[in-house]
Amino acid sequence: MAGENWALFEQDFWALNDALYTLISNSYSKSAMLIDRDGRLIANVGETPSFDTESFATLSAADLAASKELASMLGERNFRNQAHQGKNTGIYQSSIDDRVILVVLFDRRKTLGLVRLKAEKTAHELSRILSCIFGKLGSPEGKLESVGVGADFAAQADQQIDDLLGDSIDV
Repeated sequence: MAGENWALFEQDFWALNDALYTLISNSYSKSAMLIDRDGRLIANVGETPSFDTESFATLSAADLAASKELASMLGERNFRNQAHQGKNTGIYQSSIDDRVILVVLFDRRKTLGLVRLKAEKTAHELSRILSCIFGKLGSPEGKLESVGVGADFAAQADQQIDDLLGDSIDV
């Protein structure tokens, strides 16, 4: 699925999906997603998650944006990768060229090290594919111009969180 400011040619769509399928196969992960910086789902391969992937995409983008701000406070440009591990499920996220976010979902039987190793290899391939896509679109900076969604990102993220969690908290 492509967001409003994404234009994918069919061969590029399949190239992205093939890279993601190879990743989940080689890392024995459950699924992989590609999300744009504004929280829109670009691609989703593997097992179909039991949750709302659009909300997940928005929250993942917000999570990585918050991580970037934390890095800035510590004098770093950003933290490119982050992982969350629960009792049964893990999430590995990686920012690719400050363009998109690669998210890998894996279960407790897989090691974070294996997922990270395979995701890093895939990130290089995805970076190459994305450069080709942006080149075809004629973007001089290698980035798509925003169509206004970025300005509304915080409001959209707040709405998604309210929809998921409810906007009333009992204290």
